[in-house]
Amino acid sequence: MAAYRLKCESRYNDKEFMYNILAKYYDKLMKEDYNYREWADYVLAFIGDRKRGLDLACGTGNITKEFVDKGKAVTGLDISADMLSIARKKLPRTRFFLGNMENLNISGEYDFITCCCDGVNYIKQDGLTSFFTKVRAKLTNGGMFAFDISSEYKLKNIIGSNVFYNLGDEVNMYWLNDLVDDAFGGCIEMELHFYSKTKSSEYSLHTDKQKQYIHNVDRVISSLSSAGFSSVDCYGFCTQRKPEAKDTRIQFTAK
Repeated sequence: MAAYRLKCESRYNDKEFMYNILAKYYDKLMKEDYNYREWADYVLAFIGDRKRGLDLACGTGNITKEFVDKGKAVTGLDISADMLSIARKKLPRTRFFLGNMENLNISGEYDFITCCCDGVNYIKQDGLTSFFTKVRAKLTNGGMFAFDISSEYKLKNIIGSNVFYNLGDEVNMYWLNDLVDDAFGGCIEMELHFYSKTKSSEYSLHTDKQKQYIHNVDRVISSLSSAGFSSVDCYGFCTQRKPEAKDTRIQFTAK
């Protein structure tokens, strides 16, 4: 019987660590779930002729690239250095910055700012207004903030207290979730396990725990208004209609 070694590393509530581990496999794991061109086209329909943009939580640059390919001058920001390394290979002429979007320590103003694929769900409910205020301060006059969230319905009824897995040639991912209720609206406590083969007889196990916070539509709209946005709209994702009870993703635009 062959002998195998297993190297283990664990972190808790460390988004940078999780996405640095995930970076190598992210595109392969996500390619079956998302059509980035359609996603970008949907967002760009709201953005219109606004030219200069900032893509928050840009990850490996998939949606950023679609924006650039459509003629937008976009800067990317992400918390993971390894994710950004991959993004820079896709877009060597595009500026990318390493940083936490909740701090938004980046110079300049932008005609539009985007945050796609759940980024806002990583912000606590009582931190939304502060984050939105920082975003608004980075927008030019007439600028737009376009972002989405995983809906309350999705996190409570699909993700919450369920287990998911993805088995691949290079990495196996197991994703365990626990729905936690509290006075602020609750969250999903996620435990992620990544098993990857490093050598012929050696495997690595990386474990991380994360939280995604549950935001209902009314709270998001109220927080955007408190941050100074005067025109706020929301839609069932990839539609032009108002959100419905079982929509899994909600798109927001704020000016």
